[in-house]
Amino acid sequence: MDSIVGFFGVGLVPTGTTDPYALRRQALGIINIILSKRYALPLDYLFEESFSLFENIFKKSSAEIKKEVLQFFAGRLENLFISQGYEYDTVNAVLAADFNDLVAFEEKVKALHAFRKNPDFEPISIAFKRVDNILKDFNNPNLDVKLFTTESEKNLFASFVKTRDNVAVEINKSDYFKALTELAVLRPSVDAFFDNVMVMDKDKKVQFNRLSLLAEISAMFHKIADFSKVVTAG
Repeated sequence: MDSIVGFFGVGLVPTGTTDPYALRRQALGIINIILSKRYALPLDYLFEESFSLFENIFKKSSAEIKKEVLQFFAGRLENLFISQGYEYDTVNAVLAADFNDLVAFEEKVKALHAFRKNPDFEPISIAFKRVDNILKDFNNPNLDVKLFTTESEKNLFASFVKTRDNVAVEINKSDYFKALTELAVLRPSVDAFFDNVMVMDKDKKVQFNRLSLLAEISAMFHKIADFSKVVTAG
């Protein structure tokens, strides 16, 4: 990792088929060691430890180099897991959510891959995509249950609270397949919400609150995967 951070820090980055310093091989070595040993070694931690060795040497900021290094690791993970037979959109969906913990990343990919066999997978993915699509450019949610005006809002919130607690339990146990199964319970409430509620209400407070509710739901399933990356027929 010291080598990778150092080379990226001075701009010697692999391009195309060119990788004279074997940085791709070194990144794969890190990934394989962590996964085979099941180490709790977040990439963030490894990067910060290595970057500290080069303090005040690089012209680029820590944030800029870190972004490039993590994108580099994402590329290695994508190639590795697709080569192992996982669907490219499954891998990309989990990558887009989080891959800092490589062991958790692998378990999430396996769980989403297995969950695709569920007959409800396609409609669930479409429902979650609807949530994300309407949230584009929406920031800083602040939910106020007092502003709910319809039964569909209230029902969705009640389902969300119950699901959120159940999902948290399963994620804490690293049982991501069970967590996805719990998330699937939300689908009828999400569908009913979109069928019966005008999200972009004329009342800006009501509109903001409805978007905030959807943002809370989005944040919950993004703990496992970004379903906007999943390819569906709908």
